[in-house]
Amino acid sequence: MGVALSEPGLNVVRRLRELEAIAKVASSFTFERSLEAMMGEVARHVVEGAIGSVACIVGASDPATQVATTVLGSYGTPEGFDQMLQRAWRTGGTQIVSSSIQTRRAQVVGLHVVQRPGYEEVREALLRAGWERMAVVPMLYRGVGTGLLMVVYLPEHNPDDEELSFLEAVSDQAAVALENSRLFEQARSLAIMEERQRISRDLHDSVSQSLYAISLGAQTVRELLGANPKAAIEPIDYVVALSSAALSEMRAMIFELRPETLAHEGLAAALRRQAASVEARHQVRVDADLRDEPPLPLAAKEVLYRVGLEALQNAVKHAQASRITVSLSVSSEAVTLRIQDDGRGFTATDSFPGHLGLVSMKERALQAGGTASFESAPGKGCTVSVYVPLGD
Repeated sequence: MGVALSEPGLNVVRRLRELEAIAKVASSFTFERSLEAMMGEVARHVVEGAIGSVACIVGASDPATQVATTVLGSYGTPEGFDQMLQRAWRTGGTQIVSSSIQTRRAQVVGLHVVQRPGYEEVREALLRAGWERMAVVPMLYRGVGTGLLMVVYLPEHNPDDEELSFLEAVSDQAAVALENSRLFEQARSLAIMEERQRISRDLHDSVSQSLYAISLGAQTVRELLGANPKAAIEPIDYVVALSSAALSEMRAMIFELRPETLAHEGLAAALRRQAASVEARHQVRVDADLRDEPPLPLAAKEVLYRVGLEALQNAVKHAQASRITVSLSVSSEAVTLRIQDDGRGFTATDSFPGHLGLVSMKERALQAGGTASFESAPGKGCTVSVYVPLGD
């Protein structure tokens, strides 16, 4: 036989339920998941945490106009309802829900107000579902509306101020997650652009110059073949060597443009390819100890590959090294990538002023749950060590 709870007891249960929902919402936000998946989880936790709620829709708005534009995720809605709502927003406008974003205030509205043109199929879906009331809560980031929560309630339930406060707490977390996702996409786009520019420079500095030298060498051979064929042997060897180096260079750059081949060739093979390219391009000795393929997810392998590539570039372009060693070791606990050079070195500090490449390597290592460390001193070369722990 159940025990009836008093009003204070019900309030305690309600608060615990809401706090649990807020904690679950916070744990849903990771960069490994898509924005749509995260907002779908937000909607589910809202419905599970808000008493009397039956559905939740998370929408995004244009920060400039603060008008709702896109349904990001939902829970408890009829099949196809999200698409219906988004079509209605596009054709009939979003005056009802956008007013909450623009005034920065939560409101409870009766769904009978959905009468405007463009909302015909939405209105029919609402009638079939028996929905009558909805709370609209703006998602605000630094005072700017970035989206909204729309929470549908049972006909007999009217959300009070305390419940709206719970929804506002969730919307604040969702707004931060949405903004972080936007910033992450901007950073990724910028990184892609910078990577393309770097490859373009490398093509100009290496492959195009190699092809020009090959052309000159071939012309020299042609001139010598008639007058002194024996003297043509040396420029022929020169052309062959340049062709081999340019081919190695091009293969390495193609690999950079198609990093998904890591899944097929593996990290060790990718690093071995880059080591050979650096050796051929810059005439430095590169020793590669890359025997073991680490049991890491593809994302972590790509991080190690990018760090290794940047360390190799730094060694030849900035440190002016004459010898580089690249090693990859796998233990029962972690994978360690180490790049050591005999270049000019530098004074290693935690802040790395003037060494943006080192900061980038540390940030990349963190993406894989690992760490990057640097050992260096002026005239003593540099050792880059990247440590990535193995999962369960």
